[in-house]
Amino acid sequence: MQALIQIIALIAIIIFVYYAVTYVWDYYNTYTQEQIKAEIRPPLTYMNTTGIKCPDYFTYTGNDANGNYMCENTFNVPINSTNSSKCLNMNSNKAVVFAALESGKDWSTMTDYEKQQFLNDKKTTDTNAKTRCEWVNQCGGVTGNKAVWLGVQNICEQNYTS
Repeated sequence: MQALIQIIALIAIIIFVYYAVTYVWDYYNTYTQEQIKAEIRPPLTYMNTTGIKCPDYFTYTGNDANGNYMCENTFNVPINSTNSSKCLNMNSNKAVVFAALESGKDWSTMTDYEKQQFLNDKKTTDTNAKTRCEWVNQCGGVTGNKAVWLGVQNICEQNYTS
């Protein structure tokens, strides 16, 4: 009888240790994944809400009649003067328009290839409009300098395939 109790106690201890190790392992994996996501710069939530809309130091002013993002150079960031008419494509010398992220799309769930396709697609009939990648590469403050757009320029510089 005493041997049976010892066997049951041993089985209970093994089960307890198994669940404790499983819990710690799951916690560690979850923590590690959260740390990896936290290291992505800029954060994906920033890209969804703000970063994809306008270049750095430009102010998002709303959507136009076609749903495109309107951005204004409120801080007078220098724009390449030889391309300024192409870099600022509205009836103002301080504004630019970029295609909006499609309804149902989420920056955090898009693949790198989908992001790059989106950044290289004008989705507008404005012949002067630039894609985000064209804007980064051609609209820096001085000829030959790239514009700054955190979260966009690093994807534009890659060559992703589907």
